[in-house]
Amino acid sequence: MKNKRDLIQEIIRSEIVDGLIGPGDKLPSIRKQSERFDCSINTIIGVYQDLEDQHLIYSRPKSGYFVVATKALLPYIAKKTN
Repeated sequence: MKNKRDLIQEIIRSEIVDGLIGPGDKLPSIRKQSERFDCSINTIIGVYQDLEDQHLIYSRPKSGYFVVATKALLPYIAKKTN
Protein backbone atom coordinates (compact mmCIF):
# COMPACT_ATOMS: atom_id res chain seq x y z
CA MET A 1 0.00 0.00 0.00
CA LYS A 2 1.31 3.43 -0.94
CA ASN A 3 1.66 6.21 1.56
CA LYS A 4 -0.11 9.54 1.22
CA ARG A 5 2.93 11.30 -0.20
CA ASP A 6 3.23 8.75 -3.02
CA LEU A 7 -0.48 9.01 -3.81
CA ILE A 8 -0.35 12.81 -3.96
CA GLN A 9 2.70 12.63 -6.20
CA GLU A 10 0.90 10.26 -8.57
CA ILE A 11 -2.13 12.58 -8.74
CA ILE A 12 -0.07 15.67 -9.52
CA ARG A 13 2.10 13.76 -12.02
CA SER A 14 -1.06 12.53 -13.78
CA GLU A 15 -2.44 16.07 -13.93
CA ILE A 16 0.77 17.19 -15.62
CA VAL A 17 1.05 14.26 -18.04
CA ASP A 18 -2.66 14.42 -18.92
CA GLY A 19 -2.34 18.13 -19.71
CA LEU A 20 -4.57 19.41 -16.92
CA ILE A 21 -1.57 21.49 -15.87
CA GLY A 22 0.29 22.54 -18.99
CA PRO A 23 3.94 23.28 -19.71
CA GLY A 24 4.95 26.57 -18.15
CA ASP A 25 1.88 26.67 -15.90
CA LYS A 26 2.34 27.54 -12.27
CA LEU A 27 1.38 24.84 -9.79
CA PRO A 28 -0.89 25.68 -6.86
CA SER A 29 0.96 26.97 -3.82
CA ILE A 30 2.24 24.55 -1.23
CA ARG A 31 -0.34 25.84 1.23
CA LYS A 32 -3.23 25.35 -1.22
CA GLN A 33 -2.07 21.83 -2.06
CA SER A 34 -1.81 20.95 1.64
CA GLU A 35 -5.42 22.09 2.07
CA ARG A 36 -6.53 20.24 -1.07
CA PHE A 37 -4.99 16.95 0.04
CA ASP A 38 -5.57 17.48 3.78
CA CYS A 39 -1.92 16.93 4.65
CA SER A 40 1.01 18.83 6.11
CA ILE A 41 2.95 21.48 4.26
CA ASN A 42 6.04 19.30 4.66
CA THR A 43 4.34 16.50 2.71
CA ILE A 44 3.69 18.81 -0.24
CA ILE A 45 7.23 20.21 -0.06
CA GLY A 46 8.48 16.63 -0.33
CA VAL A 47 6.16 15.87 -3.24
CA TYR A 48 7.28 19.00 -5.10
CA GLN A 49 10.93 18.12 -4.45
CA ASP A 50 10.37 14.60 -5.81
CA LEU A 51 8.66 15.97 -8.93
CA GLU A 52 11.51 18.43 -9.34
CA ASP A 53 14.03 15.57 -9.07
CA GLN A 54 12.07 13.82 -11.85
CA HIS A 55 12.39 16.96 -13.99
CA LEU A 56 8.63 17.43 -14.25
CA ILE A 57 8.58 20.75 -12.41
CA TYR A 58 11.05 23.45 -11.43
CA SER A 59 11.06 26.16 -8.82
CA ARG A 60 11.58 29.87 -9.21
CA PRO A 61 12.61 31.51 -5.95
CA LYS A 62 9.83 33.69 -4.54
CA SER A 63 7.58 32.76 -7.49
CA GLY A 64 6.58 29.13 -6.96
CA TYR A 65 6.74 25.88 -8.89
CA PHE A 66 6.16 25.52 -12.63
CA VAL A 67 5.73 22.65 -15.11
CA VAL A 68 8.71 22.08 -17.42
CA ALA A 69 8.59 22.37 -21.21
CA THR A 70 6.80 19.78 -23.34
CA LYS A 71 9.94 18.04 -24.67
CA ALA A 72 10.95 17.09 -21.16
CA LEU A 73 7.54 15.50 -20.61
CA LEU A 74 7.62 13.29 -23.72
CA PRO A 75 9.27 10.28 -22.00
CA TYR A 76 6.61 10.33 -19.26
CA ILE A 77 3.78 10.72 -21.76
CA ALA A 78 5.15 7.85 -23.89
CA LYS A 79 5.60 5.65 -20.82
CA LYS A 80 2.03 6.30 -19.68
CA THR A 81 0.46 5.46 -23.06
CA ASN A 82 2.37 2.19 -23.46
